[in-house]
Amino acid sequence: MGKTPDSLLQEKRGWPRLVEVSDGTWRRTPGARGEPSRRSLGGRLRYVADESLDQGRRVTRDDWRRKWAGMMAGCPDLEITVEHTVVDGEWAANRCTMRGTHTGELFGRPPTGERFEFRGIDMIRVRDGQIVEHWGFAEGF
Repeated sequence: MGKTPDSLLQEKRGWPRLVEVSDGTWRRTPGARGEPSRRSLGGRLRYVADESLDQGRRVTRDDWRRKWAGMMAGCPDLEITVEHTVVDGEWAANRCTMRGTHTGELFGRPPTGERFEFRGIDMIRVRDGQIVEHWGFAEGF
């Protein structure tokens, strides 16, 4: 069985995974819903195509590395909790909550030292087991 958008996304981020069962339907693995993501940069990058689209802009895997490294530097305790996942063909969408402490530049904003929490939507398109397109939208930060 090849990786689906949802199973790839879940494995990449440490979120709950869907597995295919014999009748062709999908079941969520037990005990994972609502757990914070794992943030291994190297682990995440292996699921990103050499070239992809991020917010409609053509980017490379190195661009993703810099983006994620910047996010982790700006908020070392960043937690992303998936509240809901929807899969449709090559696409997976996740409604999530992000929490952390703003200790460095993050999304172009100087550090405040304060804790934050906001909600967002993350969508990816997967081909041949790799992310080829990403869209993300979040509440005001």
